[in-house]
Amino acid sequence: MTRTIDKQSLDAANARFKAFVDLYKSHFGESPDDYTMQAYQSGNCYASHRQVIYWKGRLADNLVASESDNVVEARKANNDIERCAIAIPMYEILAQADAAVYESIAGTKWEASNTRPANANKKISPKRMELLKALAKIA
Repeated sequence: MTRTIDKQSLDAANARFKAFVDLYKSHFGESPDDYTMQAYQSGNCYASHRQVIYWKGRLADNLVASESDNVVEARKANNDIERCAIAIPMYEILAQADAAVYESIAGTKWEASNTRPANANKKISPKRMELLKALAKIA
């Protein structure tokens, strides 16, 4: 699901980038070069993108745990599902705002690399994999 980037979110991402440029100028006496600016903003894009992935994974884990026979575990999972429901849209908007700032700097759209994460060999239950695939279609 693509969410609309509101002006406030885009302004916040631009302000964070401007703060980086100002900090760089105060230390080095000049503006950062294009490569440095793109690398910094690419890092912001990566970080916000990974937050979306993290929270979706956490949601999938909690959806599985919410069906547990253990009442305490199920209640805890249900409470965390509410946190995930708040965090996911927030980080999706932040990721889109960061990508918009990157595009304005680099002139190209930021895309996550297709490299495998460090935990790529981690065993994932079929139920969790099903939920993750469903969440990926929503994004």
